[in-house]
Amino acid sequence: MGKHSKKHRRARKVKKVLSAMPRECEDSSSSSSNPIAYINPLPWLQGLYQEDLRKKVISKGGNSRHSRFNNFHITTAEVLSTSADAELDQEAFASTTQTTLHFVQMGKGLQEIPLGSHNLKTINFGYNRIPSLGPYVFYYNGYLSLTKIELCQNKIFNVSQKAFKELAQLKMVDLSGNNLTSLEVSTFKSNTKMVKLDLSQNKISFTPFKPFLNSATLETLLLSSNKVDQIYEATFSKLPKLRNLMLNDNSIFFIEQNGFAHLKCLQYLSLANTGVFRLGETMFRNDSYPKIIDLSDTPLANKFDPPLKKVKNNGVANLLTLDRYF
Repeated sequence: MGKHSKKHRRARKVKKVLSAMPRECEDSSSSSSNPIAYINPLPWLQGLYQEDLRKKVISKGGNSRHSRFNNFHITTAEVLSTSADAELDQEAFASTTQTTLHFVQMGKGLQEIPLGSHNLKTINFGYNRIPSLGPYVFYYNGYLSLTKIELCQNKIFNVSQKAFKELAQLKMVDLSGNNLTSLEVSTFKSNTKMVKLDLSQNKISFTPFKPFLNSATLETLLLSSNKVDQIYEATFSKLPKLRNLMLNDNSIFFIEQNGFAHLKCLQYLSLANTGVFRLGETMFRNDSYPKIIDLSDTPLANKFDPPLKKVKNNGVANLLTLDRYF
């Protein structure tokens, strides 16, 4: 009888203690069934730290009369310690996120762009199985500060016109080794810091009367090893700052008059290992020729003995002038 009375008195005492506990920190949806949720001062950490908190918070004792949490065998000191640990862990997580600038997930079998962070500056998801890039795909996945995107050797066959929207800091994109046949003209128009684009080893060709891309800032464009066979007057008409253009290892056999005339800043042009058999003054802007043209392994180069390779400076002007006599 004494034992039962003692148990009843203890139960009434526990009920009284619980009724006196502060309600402002209680989660009405889960506190009655989950003591961890009840005492946790950082609700967002509940799932992440729940198992760890159980180990740290639930003690083997429970005889401390001054504790409000005797019902759960938790001491006040342990609760305060756990709260401090959680806050320190939160600070460490924030610090790590702030200092992480590069995210590399190469050869992981990815089939879509993974979630990221607004602090990331560069990402490399090369050698995966990503098939396409939808509208705002980077922005919606948390990438707000990217300067460099590497997606080489994936399965990409389609890129939305809005795929790179809201990436104001973007400077370089590598889409080499994919299955692209074309891009929308304005794909990079809004990326006003964009300077380099690698599209080598795709299946790209050009369309008559249509600009290939519209970018006011692009300086380097790599189109090596594609399906380019003809270059039209409109092809590069919307790339006014282009300085380096790599068209080597294509089956180019025809370049339209004024084909490079819009590239007033062009410094380096590679036509190596193509079918180019002639270059003329009318293909370029008046008195503004590239400083270097690589003609290695072309029909035009083989007209000379020894065959031409890289033609530089005054040699470029002389070469283009020769076209008048043929």
